[in-house]
Amino acid sequence: AQIIPTPQKRTFSTGQFAYTNALKISLYNDSQSKNLYTAELLNKTLKTLANLSVNLELNVKEAQIVLAIIDEKRALELNFPASKFKEAYRLTVKPERISIEAVNPQGILHGAITLIQLFEKATNNTIPAQ
Repeated sequence: AQIIPTPQKRTFSTGQFAYTNALKISLYNDSQSKNLYTAELLNKTLKTLANLSVNLELNVKEAQIVLAIIDEKRALELNFPASKFKEAYRLTVKPERISIEAVNPQGILHGAITLIQLFEKATNNTIPAQ
């Protein structure tokens, strides 16, 4: 099944992210809580979609999902196209954590929409590492 819009680049890793019905989400490097809307969207959507409870966690190390605002230097290191900083994001799924990195909240929102699609396609409460 296809992810919409199609990611510019998709790389798969070994392992999978296994989840229970309660997840913790953290906003990293977001002092003004600009990603709170996206965290709430994930909570409502995942509750409806898969009966998951997503709670805000202040300690990033305790969270299973991290929404991280990054600076332009880091974005360039990740090969974000400079002309697309506003929309670009990096979604990483590892066995221990899912992270979405973007320069601004619009990119975080785009990453969250992709993440929701991965939860829709999940089997046995797991998402392949990527």
